[in-house]
Amino acid sequence: MKETIGFMPGLLEFLATSVDEATEMEALLKAAEPGSLPAAQLQEIVRLYGPHTTELDRNQRKRVRWERDHPHAPGIEDYARLVDEQRQRHEHIADLVTSRHGVEIAAAAPVPGAVAADTADDAKQVRLAELAFDLIASYADARPDQVCEAVAQIHAARATDEVLVEVIRFTAFVAAHARTTEAALAPRAEARAKVLSLLAATVPPHEEIAAAAAIDGLREGDVQLALETLVAGPGGATLAAHTFAAHTAVLAAEVCVPGGFTTSGLTVAGDEVFARV
Repeated sequence: MKETIGFMPGLLEFLATSVDEATEMEALLKAAEPGSLPAAQLQEIVRLYGPHTTELDRNQRKRVRWERDHPHAPGIEDYARLVDEQRQRHEHIADLVTSRHGVEIAAAAPVPGAVAADTADDAKQVRLAELAFDLIASYADARPDQVCEAVAQIHAARATDEVLVEVIRFTAFVAAHARTTEAALAPRAEARAKVLSLLAATVPPHEEIAAAAAIDGLREGDVQLALETLVAGPGGATLAAHTFAAHTAVLAAEVCVPGGFTTSGLTVAGDEVFARV
């Protein structure tokens, strides 16, 4: 199967736009007379376009991982080039703020005693996102054994409700991408059949009615109705996690074609969820 990274064309366009915006800001700082811009405005510019922003760090992590795991995937070289150019533009902006406009870049003051707690919370959130990703990826691979293993890990962590929240975040990201790219989606009945076929090996038959109703709700974009339908039934949060995960796997497959679909098609959704930790 062809090596793919889901949503790469959209990512390249988004990153190119970010580079263009940084280039415009660099030109503005070069043209502005020293002392003509308020210090507070310059600090805000550095917060958005400095060399240590969350966006830069996230893009660099993606680049390193993708060059390692998908070295021959289409678009990798363009992505790496844009990441390098983005960092250069941001470094130039920070340099202009200090050398041309004479404003020292203020470092964010750490909150005493909060670092250890924040780190622990971040690690937990990342772990929840990983568990959600594993469940969705198992459905994407149509591997009931992997699904059962993923569910066992979720139960061992006693985190069904929390993982369900992360699965919903994956669902929302992929659904939003499907809308913005105007992806050609299958009719509702066809999508329902695909999802139910994935669920057949792991969901009891008496819970399939609730799952089918929820799938139709998800297909119509009504996440709240789907969630209420599932959680109110005998399957509860566990059935909800299964249904949302299987639906997201099917939706991602539709969004990521042509070229075939692999679990790498969920990579971008995973990055976005992890980035929001």
